[in-house]
Amino acid sequence: MRLALLFTLLCSVAFGLTIPRKVSAQAINAPAKSLVLFPDMRGAVEHRGSIILAGYDPDRETGPGKPVRATPAEQFDVETASGNGTVPVYSTIPLNTNAAGIERVVIVVHGESRNAKSNWSSTVEAARMAAVTGTTLIVGPQFLVPQDITAHKLPATVLRWKMHDWSRGWPALSPVPVSGFEVLDRLLGHFADRTRYPDLRTVVLVGHSAGAQLVQRYTAVGHGEQALTALGIHTRYVVVEPSSFLYFDALRPSAAGGFKAVDPATCPGATQWRYGLDNAPPYVSGQSAQAVEAAYAARDVVYLAGTADNDPDHSELDRSCGGELQGSDRLSRSVSYMNYMRKRHPTNLHQSLVLVPGADHDSKRVLANSCSLPVLFSDSHDFPCASNP
Repeated sequence: MRLALLFTLLCSVAFGLTIPRKVSAQAINAPAKSLVLFPDMRGAVEHRGSIILAGYDPDRETGPGKPVRATPAEQFDVETASGNGTVPVYSTIPLNTNAAGIERVVIVVHGESRNAKSNWSSTVEAARMAAVTGTTLIVGPQFLVPQDITAHKLPATVLRWKMHDWSRGWPALSPVPVSGFEVLDRLLGHFADRTRYPDLRTVVLVGHSAGAQLVQRYTAVGHGEQALTALGIHTRYVVVEPSSFLYFDALRPSAAGGFKAVDPATCPGATQWRYGLDNAPPYVSGQSAQAVEAAYAARDVVYLAGTADNDPDHSELDRSCGGELQGSDRLSRSVSYMNYMRKRHPTNLHQSLVLVPGADHDSKRVLANSCSLPVLFSDSHDFPCASNP
């Protein structure tokens, strides 16, 4: 038994993906020739403040319409002008601990099923693969809906949103009307503390699927980065396989190539929030379209997508006209959005598209992958799986 376990571990270390130095956007539809190996570790791995079920399946028995299977014990306080609440968080060390020696924080936001444990565990596994667990703190906030609160008998202080609203920036139902954007503000603000995090150099905000929708919009309209920048702490945003993107005008991808203006008569919602800035949530009020785009274009953003996340009939894909105008599937939407940003900002754009060969819409296959490690755990933009125009 021990020899078998040792063999498995040695194979997991020795195995590596053979990937090209650069992956072209034109090659994304080619059949996948590489598979990602994930060690089959059955036991629970204990971390200070959290338990990782290393073989945790990404919510195969749950979905957007069902309560989450698990919520963490740790609660993060969210104090705002509207009032106070809490959100559950997974964390590799408790957030009220002195964290000297932590140089990087990775915050990962779950998808529509609110499977925070799965996304967080995948990111912890990626940190193990990169051999950075000693200097990296992994945090996974959980945005809940009323049925989760009821199923797990959570206290009244826990924030809960109407289904989908948390990922779209709308205020919570109770106990106070706090936006998911404000939660991210407070999380980033928590790490702007040199007393508790004296060695911190970088914060990486990652979102997968619906979480990527929250993170991508937050990258454009959020305020949390300023406090980190003031302390010399760099912020990177990683947008992983969202169903849709925030565009800054009426242009959308054209089937003939390039971009063309949408016809409001055929799709009135195409430029409404969350596809555009019209009728945005209260958090966004007072921000002009020009200022929002300028802030977004100046930020360090990486779009991460699996080359097999190209199912136009995926059960959780946005198939409204506003979503369909951005492309037929998540992969094409990510590629088109990168091209959109390059077209609008041909110089001084610090944004990249990284394609993971063979990965589908499973966060574990996308995040715990050799293509993704430099995105999550380095500050460079020299990515081995980057797609260049």
